[in-house]
Amino acid sequence: MSKICLIACGVLAPDIQQIAEQLEIDIEMFFLQAALHDNPSKLKNDLQHEIFRLSEDAEVERIVIGYGLCGTGTVGIQAGSTKLVIPRVHDCISLFLGSDAAYKYQFKKYPGTFYFTQGWIDKDVQPLSQQEATGCSVGPRAIDDAIAKQPQAEKEKHIRQFFDSWKKNYQRSVFINTGVGNRKQIEQYAKNMAAENNWEYEEIKSDKSLLERLLIADRTDDDLLVVPPGHVTIYDPLSEKLDAVTAEYTNRKAGGASVITNIFGKDEEGPTKGLGIDAGGTYTDVVVFDFRNQHVLTKAKALTTKWNYTIGIKQALDKIDIEYLRDIELVSVSTTLATNAIVEHHGRKVGLFLMPPTGPFRVDEIGYTPAAIVKGRICIEGFVQEKIDAAQIIVIADDMIRSHDVKAFAVSGYASTVNPAHEIEVKKLLYEHTGLGVTCGHELSQLLNFKTRAITAALNARIIPYIESLLGNLQVALKAIDIDVPIMVVKGDGTLMSMNLAKERPVETIYSGPAASVAGAKKLTGQKDALVVDIGGTTTDTASIRNNSVLICSEGSVVANAHTHIKALSMRTKGLGGDSGIDIIQQSLSIGPVRVHPFAYFAQKYPGADQAINYIEKHTEKYICDTRPAHLLALTEHHESFPLEEHEKKILEVLNDRPYSVYELAQVFGVEYWEMVRYQNLLNHNIICKSSLTPTDVLHAIDKMSLWDQLAAQRTCRIYAQIALMEYEEFICHIQTSFTNELAKELFTMLINPEGMLDPVDSFPTGKEILSRWLDRSNHNFTLSVKLNYPIIGIGAPAKALLPAAAEFFNTKLILPEDADVANAIGAITSSISITHSIKLTNDQDGQYVIEGLPNNPSFKNYNEALDFANITLIEMVTNLAHKAGTINPSIQTIAEDQIVTAANGTKVFLGTIITASVTGRPTLRARES
Repeated sequence: MSKICLIACGVLAPDIQQIAEQLEIDIEMFFLQAALHDNPSKLKNDLQHEIFRLSEDAEVERIVIGYGLCGTGTVGIQAGSTKLVIPRVHDCISLFLGSDAAYKYQFKKYPGTFYFTQGWIDKDVQPLSQQEATGCSVGPRAIDDAIAKQPQAEKEKHIRQFFDSWKKNYQRSVFINTGVGNRKQIEQYAKNMAAENNWEYEEIKSDKSLLERLLIADRTDDDLLVVPPGHVTIYDPLSEKLDAVTAEYTNRKAGGASVITNIFGKDEEGPTKGLGIDAGGTYTDVVVFDFRNQHVLTKAKALTTKWNYTIGIKQALDKIDIEYLRDIELVSVSTTLATNAIVEHHGRKVGLFLMPPTGPFRVDEIGYTPAAIVKGRICIEGFVQEKIDAAQIIVIADDMIRSHDVKAFAVSGYASTVNPAHEIEVKKLLYEHTGLGVTCGHELSQLLNFKTRAITAALNARIIPYIESLLGNLQVALKAIDIDVPIMVVKGDGTLMSMNLAKERPVETIYSGPAASVAGAKKLTGQKDALVVDIGGTTTDTASIRNNSVLICSEGSVVANAHTHIKALSMRTKGLGGDSGIDIIQQSLSIGPVRVHPFAYFAQKYPGADQAINYIEKHTEKYICDTRPAHLLALTEHHESFPLEEHEKKILEVLNDRPYSVYELAQVFGVEYWEMVRYQNLLNHNIICKSSLTPTDVLHAIDKMSLWDQLAAQRTCRIYAQIALMEYEEFICHIQTSFTNELAKELFTMLINPEGMLDPVDSFPTGKEILSRWLDRSNHNFTLSVKLNYPIIGIGAPAKALLPAAAEFFNTKLILPEDADVANAIGAITSSISITHSIKLTNDQDGQYVIEGLPNNPSFKNYNEALDFANITLIEMVTNLAHKAGTINPSIQTIAEDQIVTAANGTKVFLGTIITASVTGRPTLRARES
């Protein structure tokens, strides 16, 4: 006959005994002395001794452990021939309150809290939680038995004397009412302690659900761990919980990695000529690239038309001789469309379905609407804890469509990267019932954190129509010039995917443009280590090449303050470009971050702009304190239909005649302050555009650029110099120096703080002074110098004029390659397809080898069988992904890497094997779009 045994801390004795009686559980109980958590090593030894002793009894079915983490005293505990059940909590307070979450909630309210229970009174022990919370070094001590037998008043006296050394760290006394023992006596202890020390007093009702489950559980979940025979406990710092792994070393190499498969793709003739397109924030670049001779045949630029990117693309293509566009075999495009759509909150309404972990979870924790929590739970090990409710899914989907005008769905489930079965099932239900598109979190990410996966999936579903429209219009524009070939799209990590896959996963094109620029810089220079600086009209983007690879932000990119799981290049972006607006406010010069049209361009493009400039020139006294009212406004070619306010209609009516400055419009409308001319909504919808002084104007004025009206640039520079109370040459020099210094500071920040984890260098006085000394070379007392150990590569149209002065501060080689002005488009057409996917082979609680990352987690008794199945299945998965990405015969390599750690007792512990498949390949000319 099988039996259950319990080994627990004496503090839990009264409550566990009562629970066992209430549940009518026949269980043998063994209580160790209280306060062992103060000596984790002794706790571990005593506990292990009892476990091995009880395991010798063949009738023992399982051993229940009545301890939490308890100062790591339960880490490294090995199950004998009998499985163990242990709570995944910090200490006994969590057991009395029902969960770690409940304890953390109380800790947040009062970090210094002293808890009383009947078990505590019986054993006279300070719970470990309080010792850790207050940093008290006194430690728990048993009060002498003679004291414990004294009258209540005398006992309280000794208790108070004992705790005088630490009581100042506490603010609250809590009686946890477990319903056991002398309630009034315990309550009085707690109240007296509070009154004596001027603490708050509170009574909290105990939640015994976790203790009840502990006595009857036989399967691992978020709160309870089942340790199979022969397994050992470890502490997982990521989940902050105990876990169990096999204690067998299984003759595996210690943490070694081995290549288990190499499949080389068939060589096929690649394209001879390709068309690269980059639709950037300011300009759209196109290049025709000769693959055989590896050089640019021809190139062109046009201003980007954000209201319809294909207009700008067509205008750039119109500048290319048609002969160069014959026999194009491949087109590849990079675009800021996805990034801009997310930043500007554009896109269709998406309904989000959530399957969170077991336990309390509120839908507002995601911060997304509309969202709904539905049935369907999978624990972190991949076991199904709750099935999907199909009827519930359908009802909620119909309500989202009716109430929120939802046009697509996203699905994210906890542990879906381990077992995606629930997400796949919900996706099928939604699509079959509604016919609308559905994005699953596991399709986009293998990273943990289901909340971030949820946001990533929702963003993806939201912007699908934008990329569909862009690529559809691009196909039409290309077919009009007889180009009907495969179209590739650059991803945020600089690799390529097919047009059809981009339509499914547009969120993966976040930072597509900057990624293409770095790929282009690498292609043009062949540098294995470099700092890449891409200066455009709107921004300066900086990224690094290390060991011949572009540095990638593997934890996911951040866009518009939304953390995603999308792998993109690690980069910094600053609103500092050739078309950054220059303003003088209270005699202080600012450059950027907003991009505007240069005066030189505006004067050439818009008839009547000279009249608006005349008005500014005649009223310079109006701009001495602030040049923003001197900004010019004009109508664009974009005609969007949306509701207009009356004041917006008046603005459009006036601008239909010619461009006006904001101050002049204020005079026309008879308003006292220029801020009352509310034009921002028209600007956001690209109905109007804005112009002011820019670095591009300065470059025109000093004859370093000649794209547009040089005289207009010189004239406006003189106007602004007068406003700044400077001579013309002095003002020009001031702008150049200011831009150079801002650019140098940005590059310096990228070098020492690439991921923005540290405070800005100039955010504290010493850092600001160091930067000032470094940039000010006129100081004769001392100078500071920086030596960069690899070159700087400058790309982008303004780089040749704007970067050299800033690069001098880094005492390194500056490379300004030929065709740097179209490096983005070159990177787009010369990049390759690359895919990486991983699955994990690990042990479950029954000793089976489980494959995590596949639906329903297939399991095997034999390790080699599991490894073979995992390898074959993974190759099939990445091959299908490669086909969808646009290459038919990819090269595939799979690597198996064992995860081996050393447990606290010195045992080598096999955590599992991670199998990673990497796919590389060039886009095929016979693209299998699917």
